[in-house]
Amino acid sequence: MSFSLRIYAKNNMPNAPNDLELWNAIHSILREAKDSLPWGDDPRTIGWDHPDELWKNDAELENIESELIDDIHSLALKFCENREWFKKSKSAVRFLMDQRLTWAISFIRVLAIPSTKIGGAAVWLPDSGGWDVIHWLLTDAYENRFPPSESIPMYYSSPLD
Repeated sequence: MSFSLRIYAKNNMPNAPNDLELWNAIHSILREAKDSLPWGDDPRTIGWDHPDELWKNDAELENIESELIDDIHSLALKFCENREWFKKSKSAVRFLMDQRLTWAISFIRVLAIPSTKIGGAAVWLPDSGGWDVIHWLLTDAYENRFPPSESIPMYYSSPLD
């Protein structure tokens, strides 16, 4: 099954500038992918709701995600290759993919904002192609979405020392 983002963009957004229409096409595809992804159960066993313990929810989800990372990458790759979701994926993997899609949709919305200075997309689409960008968003970009934390010194020495 061959699907071209450029053809999709031309057919569905004929008046938009080239890179902008492609970012919008990727945004539309991600939204459709999110809508078509079979529902997955939240894999966390306990839901902490006290403000002092909310971090436990995130920590548990990070542990589950690290255990299922190969399955998540495989699901993303199969989707980008076949343009449909693998039917026999684990429920927890689908739940985690839904979170990645939600993040990617928000991220792409920023890239699809037109620049008034140049009259099109402010960020150009890479030459590698749209499906490679979608795969990158669902794997590498999502996993590196937070900047690395800087080491914070535990104390500061006094200038008088």
